[in-house]
Amino acid sequence: MSCGPYREAAQERTRGDGRMVVKRGYVPNRQWRIEIDAIPPAEIRGNARAHPIVAGKTKRKWREEGEVMVIHDGVFHDSDLGLEKVKITFTFHHWRHIDLDNLTIGMKAWVDGLVDAGLISNDTPDKVTYGEHQFVKVKKDQSKTEVLIEELCMASDTIPA
Repeated sequence: MSCGPYREAAQERTRGDGRMVVKRGYVPNRQWRIEIDAIPPAEIRGNARAHPIVAGKTKRKWREEGEVMVIHDGVFHDSDLGLEKVKITFTFHHWRHIDLDNLTIGMKAWVDGLVDAGLISNDTPDKVTYGEHQFVKVKKDQSKTEVLIEELCMASDTIPA
């Protein structure tokens, strides 16, 4: 998958000698915003005390939810599959304060669903990084999880003018 459009825009900075320079590292390219009408179920959060069978069934269901969003819901297109590197940021909306780290752990199965669907090849640290997750307190009937997925592309060091 090419990351061309954003790379060219990022390379417009020039040095005094006429050579364009971009800081080495990953830069954002395309991005997708996804809204899930729930937060991760209590059975699969970081401090869960659920029975292993119940937790396993819940993880499978949550994993399938991530896969369905890629394949069936039209959020992503065939040209989006196989992203090389992504940054994922979660914003949790709930009426009761829940530890952010426990909610984030609960999203692991959902991210695995993105891998199952082929959006990313795997969820190892060299393929997936995570942004600064947030928690927003809302009214009781407004729980949801917002997911921001950003494609990251390698920016080159120096490009001749």
